[in-house]
Amino acid sequence: RLLKRSIMEAYRKLPIVADWQYFEGVTQVVTDAAQTTGTIAYSQSSRELTLTGATWPATAQYGAVVIADVRYPIERRVSDTVVVLDATQNPGEDIAALTSYRYQRYRYLLPTDCTDIKEVLDATLTSSLRRVATRDVFWRSENQKNTSTPTEWAMFPAQDTPGRWELWISSASTTVRRLRVLYSTRFTTLNNFYSTSDTAVPTTVSVTNDVATFSASVLT
Repeated sequence: RLLKRSIMEAYRKLPIVADWQYFEGVTQVVTDAAQTTGTIAYSQSSRELTLTGATWPATAQYGAVVIADVRYPIERRVSDTVVVLDATQNPGEDIAALTSYRYQRYRYLLPTDCTDIKEVLDATLTSSLRRVATRDVFWRSENQKNTSTPTEWAMFPAQDTPGRWELWISSASTTVRRLRVLYSTRFTTLNNFYSTSDTAVPTTVSVTNDVATFSASVLT
């Protein structure tokens, strides 16, 4: 028991005693280009926004739609031509067909093992984006509704995926851009330590989908 405790204590302390290169990760974020092709119609009863003459991006649930200079977050994508707007942030009334719009996206989901970002690089311009406070990116996206090459970024807890982080950029890109992200990875913590040799009868485990079933009662 003391040996197991010593191993777990060493495991928890090891990642923080040095700046290990092992805990660095690199990923690529591909931005959505701002879109204005086609026209929209909105039904308040269903909160469905229907697009005619174009299709919504596959990742539209992370974006927003600007109508009459007001930005409305998208809750989910139903089909190529239909998205549902946020329950609390929507026009509040029907919008007639043939209305112009602008689709924009500011936030991008980061890998599951990301704990902090060290640097964001624009792969096309080979220039580094500047880190700013989250509130600065928030106000720029809410008030200015920029459509230009992003130059700043911030991190924020993922709105749709608990336990994950999102990259927020300062402006919706006018074209598809590739951002290289250097980040710190998280290490797996050990809360309990069990072995099949701890019992007289060996313990086995079987996993189906997301359910693990043990052959003996070993978990408290």
